[in-house]
Amino acid sequence: FAAVGALALVEFPTFDRRRSAGTLDLLRRDGVDVACWASVVGGTWWSMMGSFVPVILVGAGIGPQGIGWLVTASEAAGMVALIALRDLPSERVRRVVTVAAFAAGGSLAGIAIAPPLLAAYALLLLAGGAASGTVTTLAPAMASLVAGAEEQGDALALSGTFRAGALFGAPAGVGALSSALPLAPALAILAAVTLAPGAVRLRRRR
Repeated sequence: FAAVGALALVEFPTFDRRRSAGTLDLLRRDGVDVACWASVVGGTWWSMMGSFVPVILVGAGIGPQGIGWLVTASEAAGMVALIALRDLPSERVRRVVTVAAFAAGGSLAGIAIAPPLLAAYALLLLAGGAASGTVTTLAPAMASLVAGAEEQGDALALSGTFRAGALFGAPAGVGALSSALPLAPALAILAAVTLAPGAVRLRRRR
């Protein structure tokens, strides 16, 4: 199905990397930096959904079937959010990405500290799924909007690199922390560290 859908994608001309500002200059550009941070949050969420969040749900006494439905509902919430935002004006993308990144990180922290109740986990997973689905798609789009015509390839690759780093680094970080701490505090620390750059950036902007 993905291959069939890819046939309908718009084909862009090859980017001339000689006309790009370069990776470091792009990273310092207002908007690209936010997109990269949001990509880290999105990558962290999905990496935890495939690793330690199900472990927390098992510890709360939720069975395999219940966990499967919770994860499915979380991913479905991301799809619903994207459908709802398909006509989002470009001037509102940055605000939506920022809010969604904080919502995804906050939901992850909430899962770490929430009481072991099915309703609480369901609410947090739905909120986090919708937020992370939004971030995963709109953050690269925002980086592309900020970049120039010949810089879009580098901007997309840059945000993707930050997401890939989170997909690898977040589980490794929680694994290292959980060797000295219980899993829930380790996950809460990860969520706080992930949200910190966005909080600092927002404070400086104000």
